[in-house]
Amino acid sequence: MKRLIGVFILFFILSSCSAKKLEAYFSCSTFYSPESGPYIETYLSIIGNSLQHIENKNTQYQGTVEVLYIFYQNDKISNFKKFKLLSPALTDTTGSFPNFLDQQRILLPNGNYKLEIQLTDINNPDKPVTSIQELTIEYSNNKVDISQVEFVESYKKSEKQGILSKSGFDVIPYVSNYFPNNMDRLKFYCEIYNSKKLFGDNSMYLIKYYIEKYESARALSNYLGFVRQNSDQVNVVLREINIEQLPTGNYNLVVEVRNRENELLNTKKTFFQRLNPDIQIDPNDFNTLNIYSTFAENIKSKDTLIEYINTLRPIADRMENNFASKDLATYEVELLQKYFYSFWLSRNESTPEKEWIEYNNKVAEVDEVYGFINIKGYDTDRGQIQLKYGKPNQIAKSYNEPSSYPYEIWHYYKTPNKSDAKFVFYNPSLVGENFELLHSNVYGELNDYRWKVRLQKRNDQNPNLDDTEGSEHFGGRLDNLFESPR
Repeated sequence: MKRLIGVFILFFILSSCSAKKLEAYFSCSTFYSPESGPYIETYLSIIGNSLQHIENKNTQYQGTVEVLYIFYQNDKISNFKKFKLLSPALTDTTGSFPNFLDQQRILLPNGNYKLEIQLTDINNPDKPVTSIQELTIEYSNNKVDISQVEFVESYKKSEKQGILSKSGFDVIPYVSNYFPNNMDRLKFYCEIYNSKKLFGDNSMYLIKYYIEKYESARALSNYLGFVRQNSDQVNVVLREINIEQLPTGNYNLVVEVRNRENELLNTKKTFFQRLNPDIQIDPNDFNTLNIYSTFAENIKSKDTLIEYINTLRPIADRMENNFASKDLATYEVELLQKYFYSFWLSRNESTPEKEWIEYNNKVAEVDEVYGFINIKGYDTDRGQIQLKYGKPNQIAKSYNEPSSYPYEIWHYYKTPNKSDAKFVFYNPSLVGENFELLHSNVYGELNDYRWKVRLQKRNDQNPNLDDTEGSEHFGGRLDNLFESPR
C-alpha cells in the first residue's frame, strides 16, 4: 500500500472488524517568525468516509474528531493543544462524505521533541488512536537558515488573511510525501531566514532547488531550478517542478542557499516517493554507452553478470530493480555489461570501479554472516538492510523470551533520512538463522503498527485488532530493548 510509506499515517480499526475505521493523514513542518520565534505547523487530513456521522440540530449529518497534540521533552509535557474538528455537514448521506483538512500553528522553542498525536471519533469513541513522531526544531540567528519544506497541493493569492495564508498566498498543504502518477507537478513552500542580517540590505543571493536520488544522493539535471532573491528578514520560496517523466522511486527534494560567489551556505533535504509505472528503463538507452576498456567489459560470463546484478537489489532504486527483475538470461552479454557499468557510473562518475569493488566486499561479508544453505546473504532481510545502511551501531538480541519469537533489534544512530533508526527482525519459523524484517521506523521500510503483537504470537494468538502493544509476559524485554537497544 504505497501511501503508507514515508509519512505518518494514522490508520486504525476502532472497535471491531465491522466497525468504521478512523483514517487520517498527518504531516508537519517547522518555521521561524522574527517576532515570536520557532513554531510548528501541523497538517491533518481526515478521510470523511472513515468517520461516524450523526444528525445535528440542523437535521444535517456531521462527524466530529477530537484532536490532541502533546509535545514531550525528556518525558515531560512541554506543550499541548486539544480541540474538536467538525466535518462538513451534509443533508444527503447516500454518497461519499468529503475529506477535510486542518492546519494548526503552535509556538515551540528550539529543541528535540516527541509529538504524540491522539485522534478520537466522538461518535465512535471506543478509544483514541495514537501515533508518535520525533521532531527537532533548530533555528539560528547567526547563519542563513532554511525552514522545513512543506509540500503543496495548490496555492493562490490571498483575498483575505486566514490560517492557510502565508506571505500573500493561500497555501493548501499536500499531506503526504507520496506522489502517484496522476500528479505531474511537485509544488513546495519554504522560507529563508537571516539573509538581510548576513548579506546586508538589497543584496542578491541564489536559491537552488533540485531532485536527487535518495539512494545515491545523485542530482538529476532535468529536475533543477534557480531563483534569485533580495535579502530580507524572511524570504519565501514557492515553486514547482514538473515530475511527469520522473520514474518510480525514492527521492529527496533539495533546497540550497548560495551566496554571490556560489558558495553553499545551507541546504535542506526532504524525502518523497514517486509512483510512475509507465516510465521504465529502456534497454536501448544503453546503446550509446561506451564500455571499452572498462571493468564491466572484462566480465565476460553471463552467469557472473546476472549474479552481480542480483547483488545490487538492496541499493538499487525501483526502476533499476524493475529492469533487473526481468529474465536477464534473455539479454545479450554486452547489454548486461552496459547496464552494470551504467549503474556504478551513476553513483560514482570518477571512479565507478572502486565503488563496485567496495560494495562487492560488503556483499561477501553479509554472505559469510547471513547466508545459509542455498540462500545468499544479500537475499536475506538482515543482509539487505546491512548493505543498504551499513553495519548497525548496536544490535540487541533476544532468542529465548518465553512468549516471543527469537528477535533482534538493530539500532542506527543515523541513516540518510532518519535519526535513531531501528529495525526489528524475527524468526517465526524457529528454524535456522533466517530472521525476517518485522518492523522499522525508517521511511520507505516495512512499518507494522501491530509488530509487538505479531512478535508475541509464539504463545499468544491475540485476536484483538485494536491491540498494538501485546501482553505483559514474564521475562519479556521487548519495550526496553526497542527504546534503548544495547
